[in-house]
Amino acid sequence: NYEHNLGKFKNAITLDIENFRDFPEQIEALAQYKDKKVLTYCTGGIKCEKASALLLHHGFNDVYQLHGGIIKYGKEAGGKDFEGKCYVFDNRIAVDVNSVNPTIASKCLNCGTTTPKMINCANPECNEHFTQCDACGEELQGCCSVECTTHPRKRPYDGTGYYVKVPQQVAVK
Repeated sequence: NYEHNLGKFKNAITLDIENFRDFPEQIEALAQYKDKKVLTYCTGGIKCEKASALLLHHGFNDVYQLHGGIIKYGKEAGGKDFEGKCYVFDNRIAVDVNSVNPTIASKCLNCGTTTPKMINCANPECNEHFTQCDACGEELQGCCSVECTTHPRKRPYDGTGYYVKVPQQVAVK
C-alpha cells in the first residue's frame, strides 16, 4: 500500500497489501472485475507480469499489463495519467513520472499535509515506510510516532529518511 499511497494511475483500483507475495490472497476480492478489462502496472514491469498471469489463471478474461512499467511509461509517454510519484526500490525512494501535469497524491502520516516525501522510520525496530512532511520530520526526528523518538537505537535523522540497512540479529531455533 505504500507504493500506491505515493502515486497511482487515475481511477486505479488498489489493494491494501504491504508485499506482492500477499497478492494471490486478494484476488478473490477482485472477482467483480473478472469480465472487465484489467490493466496491471508496477514500477518496472516484473510484478505486473506475475499479477497478470495470476489473474488469468483465476479466470479473469481480459488482462493486460503496462510493459516496461511506470518508469518507462513516464519516459516514453509523459506520464499524464499518473498521479503523484512512483515508488522505487533504491535510495531515490520516489521519482517523478508525470511531466505533463504533475501532482502530489500523498499526505503526511502525522499531520495530513500533502507531501511527496516517503521515508523509513528512524527507529530501526519499527522501520515503518511512510510519507512525512519536512516539518513533522524535524519535529519527530524522522520517526513515525512520538514513541519511536525515544527508542535507544534510533538513527540520526538527516532529512532524507533513507538509512543503510542495519543487520538484525536472527534467532536460530
